[in-house]
Amino acid sequence: MDQTSAAAMATLFGEWFEPGACLDYPLGGSAAVVAALQRGMERHGGSLHTNTPVAEVCLEHKRAVGVRLLDGSMIRARRGVISNASPWDTLALINPREIPSSWGKKVSNTPACHGFLHWHLGLRGEDLQHLPVHHVWVGDWQRGIAADRNMVVLSMPSLLDPHLAPPGHHVLHGYTPANEPWHLWEHLQRGTPAYKALKAERCAVFHQVLDPLIPDWRERLVLELQGTPLTHQHYLRVKRGSYGPAWPADKGPFPGGDTPFENLFLCGAGVFPGIGVPPVAVSGAMAAHRFVSARQQREMLDSIATG
Repeated sequence: MDQTSAAAMATLFGEWFEPGACLDYPLGGSAAVVAALQRGMERHGGSLHTNTPVAEVCLEHKRAVGVRLLDGSMIRARRGVISNASPWDTLALINPREIPSSWGKKVSNTPACHGFLHWHLGLRGEDLQHLPVHHVWVGDWQRGIAADRNMVVLSMPSLLDPHLAPPGHHVLHGYTPANEPWHLWEHLQRGTPAYKALKAERCAVFHQVLDPLIPDWRERLVLELQGTPLTHQHYLRVKRGSYGPAWPADKGPFPGGDTPFENLFLCGAGVFPGIGVPPVAVSGAMAAHRFVSARQQREMLDSIATG
């Protein structure tokens, strides 16, 4: 995270402490947002395939014609291909012989944010209603929120939506906002003793923050999961487990979704308008608009407005 972005985020987090400030949560948690997007896609004839990794974006005469899956099968594109993989990972899906050197160099040199530490707990107890739904801890404001383990955010959304946890229980999520250095993890393998030891050491910062809030949380503990940049790299298929490109906020907007290839467009955290669920959803809509006429877009918006 660059210093300008860090300063902007610090201002944002600071505003959470102002009188009358509030933070919205979707009912059903983040999964509800994904489910809504999936319903909309399927309602218009789309389909979702999980556990179906893409091995290559297939090109013919500099035109995207489909994707080849890891099992060797191919999905032909009727109109084109939209990639929501990171800029670095999208580049890796294209035959190097097809990539213009200038574009390949630009994408390869895209600066990356650090990754995250994540902490997920399942806790017993209905007597936790006095807790804040959101708790932000900063060790030293002078160091800044981008400093190593200097900031932790804890959320207990089951205080707002009891359906997120079984009766008599709560769920808690903690994370460090894109300030976990990759170099600590890059030479480790998930599941090894060295990895487990470092994960326990680094995630101890969550214990430090939660202890004053719920002193007996260890006795209440039902489930504990920890995540690292290697976790994100493995499950999200994002290079280095990065939060996304670290384009300085004072150097202009994120790049658009164009590529040197016909009918291949990008969306996701790597392109305008940037990182986060709402911006990523907007980037997906912008990419989809490349394949429909202005008239079709107006008709769709009218149907949404009246429907």
